[in-house]
Amino acid sequence: MMMKNFTLLLFIGLIFYGCEDSNINYIVHNLPNSFPIDRDYKWEYKRTEYVNKTDWENERNPDTTYFDTLHAGPSENHQYFYYGWGNPLWYSLIVKNDESVNHFISIGDYIGWLDYITMYEKPNLVSNYSSIFDTTGYFNIYNSFSSNRYIEIDTLDNIIKHSYVEIKTESEGYYEYYGESKKNLFGLEKAKFYYDRNGDGNYRYFMLEKLKEINFEAFRLERFKSKLNGKLNQIYE
Repeated sequence: MMMKNFTLLLFIGLIFYGCEDSNINYIVHNLPNSFPIDRDYKWEYKRTEYVNKTDWENERNPDTTYFDTLHAGPSENHQYFYYGWGNPLWYSLIVKNDESVNHFISIGDYIGWLDYITMYEKPNLVSNYSSIFDTTGYFNIYNSFSSNRYIEIDTLDNIIKHSYVEIKTESEGYYEYYGESKKNLFGLEKAKFYYDRNGDGNYRYFMLEKLKEINFEAFRLERFKSKLNGKLNQIYE
């Protein structure tokens, strides 16, 4: 008789818990279709370096940890956009969202302290937000692109967040690179990557994790954007 009562109470408890859970109003962030560059953004990240691949894979025994900053937003003419790391911003990719295919691409780069711009013969596909992942023919269109992608869903309290995780591998001459980058409606959420620049086995292993959005220094940013826009005008006007 005691066992039956216990089973009944357990059953009632499970029903009550299920009803409580079903009453949660979830906020759902769907998969992105572009990178957020509609305004000036500045995000702070934690960048962690590891000594070897085993520690990197298991995210343990970090060797060095420091903060890094990602800037992204429109240039003055709002036709091309900047995307660069560092604080202050001195180097950026020149990027845009190709809304016809939901691709975030880089078409060149700009070195601020040299006031020097380079435009690529073929763009690089930075992020592939297309709902259908098919890279057929990409070698003819892009200089580089991710070879694989999967979807990741995270739930925290009442927030459900959908993200794309892109996998990219590159090998050219002595250079070798492997990276995984997690992207959602709010941009780059997390990344892990390693590379060997010279083919000497001296690999460097990194983890990158977004911490928060931070305020930007308007004067420095506007000066950088003004110089970038001047170079773009020389090319396209």
